[in-house]
Amino acid sequence: MFKYLVICCGIALLMSVRTVWAGNSEVVLYTNTNGMFSYSTRGNEWEHRAEYVTGTAVQMVKDIFQAASVNYELKLRNLTVGLERAKAKANTGYLAASKDAELSNDYLWIGPIARDYWAFYAKRDSDVRVDSLNDLRGLKIGGHRNSPVTKFLQEKGIAVRTEKEDYVNPYRLNYDLIDIWATTRGSSFKLAFESGYPEIMEVYRLDSYIELYLALNKNTDKKVVRKLTDAYHEMILHGRRWY
Repeated sequence: MFKYLVICCGIALLMSVRTVWAGNSEVVLYTNTNGMFSYSTRGNEWEHRAEYVTGTAVQMVKDIFQAASVNYELKLRNLTVGLERAKAKANTGYLAASKDAELSNDYLWIGPIARDYWAFYAKRDSDVRVDSLNDLRGLKIGGHRNSPVTKFLQEKGIAVRTEKEDYVNPYRLNYDLIDIWATTRGSSFKLAFESGYPEIMEVYRLDSYIELYLALNKNTDKKVVRKLTDAYHEMILHGRRWY
């Protein structure tokens, strides 16, 4: 009887610890595979645990949360899923996002945490030449659906053939399904290499850079937001840069 009570108590204790651990996160974060900024250390498309997700932007955010003493979960998903979940649920965030006009009022922003450029790539043996945005007109442009650079081009009246995942575009470029791949400089070569089609070359790049941020749901706990914001500014004040 005593042995039975000990076992039951032990199980109850383990369940209690598990419950506390599972509810211990103050913020749930999402990111996507984005070149050097965020990726799976195991090469996976999805990850459920922070220890398997890294990158320059990811590490910056991990350090902010550590400095602020705020617990978090971090999951690797795709761009659309991450942004939608961060917009829909309190105490949820996404990194790293471009604070463009369309998104600026939908989130609370901390950063910038990274810097990148929009760039345009052709197959290495291509004779396509691009000296301005106007040169893109009439070419078959491939892009990532809902990405900032895709939206930018579409707003300029430049047609973009989009894919749900950006890693498909090096394949399309290699087999002449598109002439130009519109993406970011920080993700281009890593994505091309991992896709198995690394023979790309940069043919044009916009001079102005884009800044990337941690986007938090607007109903995130105000005390948490203040702690994270203060930790970020303290890190920048002491020389921690985002590029």
